Amino acid sequence: MTPACFTPGAHIRLAPPLVLWETLFTVLFAVLLTGCGTAPEGAWTGTLDCGDEDSSGTITIGLDLARDDDMTLTGSGTMSFDGSFQMNGTWQGYREDISYDAITLVLTQPSGAQDVTLTGTATTCETWVGGKQSSTTCTGGNDLDMPLSWDGEDRMTVDQGDCSGALDRQ
Repeated sequence: MTPACFTPGAHIRLAPPLVLWETLFTVLFAVLLTGCGTAPEGAWTGTLDCGDEDSSGTITIGLDLARDDDMTLTGSGTMSFDGSFQMNGTWQGYREDISYDAITLVLTQPSGAQDVTLTGTATTCETWVGGKQSSTTCTGGNDLDMPLSWDGEDRMTVDQGDCSGALDRQ
């Protein structure tokens, strides 16, 4: 006598549960991957437009970020301001280039759209006023403390005080 598990057609009774488990596993795996999301790792560049009654210009930003842990990314970056300031009643051209060797982007949750904070200490600074270099030293005012809004994908936006714009993942 042949055992029931080896009778012709017996495997058909096992197929639906196997297909169900394979489907369930596939869906669960896809949900887990989606839940992990992406971090804002990689290269980012963008421009902020700034201005008030005493200044007008553009800030160009470049970041290179790598994930440290679930809630923190670190890296380096540059920031350049090119515009004009009113000094002693006269408008003068102004340019400032700043490098940050140790910046930190702090997330509020491991993935998804959220507000984030970008901080860093300036390591090299160069300033030009009226086309002439006026400084090559960094002051505490060059340090970075910038709130950003990340869309959970490829864009971070800034709307802080007199400056607004966006950074895009490259």
